[in-house]
Amino acid sequence: MRDTATTHLNVEQFRTRWAEERDKTGCAMRKTITRLNIEHFRTKLVDERNDTKRNTLLRLLAEEEANLAALMNLPKECCPARSM
Repeated sequence: MRDTATTHLNVEQFRTRWAEERDKTGCAMRKTITRLNIEHFRTKLVDERNDTKRNTLLRLLAEEEANLAALMNLPKECCPARSM
């Protein structure tokens, strides 16, 4: 008969490690997407003449820049790929 307490502990350890690795990858992906969004909004702003659309783009750009700043300030353990 198997010791279910030991098996359960190993499954929990696996889940924890898997979640940590997923979060590390997710952080790098979020940084990349945020940078691409910033680039996209800046490009759109160059040609946009409609004030309402410009204001929306400026708001979105500011939000993404704030998101990127927050991602860059995460502890290294949370997001080890800081050189991006």
